[in-house]
Amino acid sequence: MHNVTETPKQNDPCLGTFISSVIWVRADLDMIARDARSQVISSCLLDRKQIGEPKIVDGKLTVSYQDASGKHELTYDNATQGSGFKR
Repeated sequence: MHNVTETPKQNDPCLGTFISSVIWVRADLDMIARDARSQVISSCLLDRKQIGEPKIVDGKLTVSYQDASGKHELTYDNATQGSGFKR
C-alpha cells in the first residue's frame, strides 16, 4: 500500500489528509516492470474510506473500502499472481 498527501484547496475539510492506494506490479525475472495497476482505497477528496485493516489469509490479500456507490472488496490471490488484483 502507498500513502500520499492530498492537495485540496485552502480551507477545504480534506486539508492535510492522505490518499491510500494498493499498487500491483508484475515484473519479469530481471525485476523489470511489465504491468502495473493501482486502486485508491482511501481518499477524503474522493469520499472513499478503507474499512478495517487489510487481511492476508492463505496467501490471499483482501482490502475493503466504501464510497458513494457502496462497499467494495479488492482481492489479490498469490496462487494466481499473474491475474493481479480483482475488484
